[in-house]
Amino acid sequence: MVNRNQIERLFKKYCRNCSAFCCKTKEITVFKSEFDNIQKIGWKGLSFLNQGKAKNNCPSHIKRIGLKNGCPFVTENGCIFNPNFRPIDCLSYPIYPIIKYKGKNASIECMAVHKSCPKYKTISKDSKGIKKMYNFWNELIKETQVEDLKEWFGDKKNYWMDRNLIKIKIP
Repeated sequence: MVNRNQIERLFKKYCRNCSAFCCKTKEITVFKSEFDNIQKIGWKGLSFLNQGKAKNNCPSHIKRIGLKNGCPFVTENGCIFNPNFRPIDCLSYPIYPIIKYKGKNASIECMAVHKSCPKYKTISKDSKGIKKMYNFWNELIKETQVEDLKEWFGDKKNYWMDRNLIKIKIP
């Protein structure tokens, strides 16, 4: 099993000279438990997007947080969140799974590296790192309700996302 500290160490070599490009994004997606951690620290300057109910008419377990001027949790020394509490969206960027659904089951079709990261070309060639992220997401997917995965990643192809990803098959 791959843990969050291993994921943070994996990205440190890429992030070291980047000036926190990903932390200047305008939006992050969090699960409810991650949102609860953010509330403990404080959420000044955050706004919530796409609030409402999931497709099954239950309260959503997914929150989309708008960041007006980048992430308020990043300082000169990096993220104030310990990797064990850092949102998965932040921890995983720029590597995400492309998920396929079959009934109430979800599995990883392939991994993807988002081209918005300045280091995407180098990261996409790091087969050991991609494999670690695959294992990390594979465990997470087993613990997550399919409805939550569909709400986060979507259950249809996204043309904009497809154009901005490098898809990587996992052997």
